[in-house]
Amino acid sequence: MSGVWEAPPPKKKAPGNAAGFASVFEGLRWRELVAATLCKLGVEASVRWPDSSDASDIVGLPGVVLVTSAASGGRVSENLAEAEGRARATGAKVGGVVHRHRGRSAEQAYVTLSLEGFARLVSNSKKF
Repeated sequence: MSGVWEAPPPKKKAPGNAAGFASVFEGLRWRELVAATLCKLGVEASVRWPDSSDASDIVGLPGVVLVTSAASGGRVSENLAEAEGRARATGAKVGGVVHRHRGRSAEQAYVTLSLEGFARLVSNSKKF
C-alpha cells in the first residue's frame, strides 16, 4: 500500500435497467417538445420516432438534420459529429443539435451548428 487512498472504480449500470428506460423516455419527450415548439414558432416540423439512427430526429425541415440532446454534460462535439454524419448519409446540407437546458423553456434551447454548416444554411436561405 502506498498510503494514499484511492477511490474504488465506479460501478457500471446493467443494460436495460429502469434508469436507462427513463433516460430514453426523457429523450423522446424532449424530441416531442422541440417539434411542438418549432410548430408554435411557425416552422412545420414533426417527430421522427426512433426506428433508425440515420435520419433527423425532427422531420419537415428540408435539407436539415436536427439531433435532439436532452442529456446534460459536455457532449457537444460528439452530438454535432453525429448530426453531421446523419446529414451526409441522407444528403442533407446541414446537421445541427438542439440542446436542452434544464430549467429553461424549449424556446430558449440552443442549436449548435459548425461554422461551415451555418454558412451553408445562410447561403441556401432565400429569406435573408
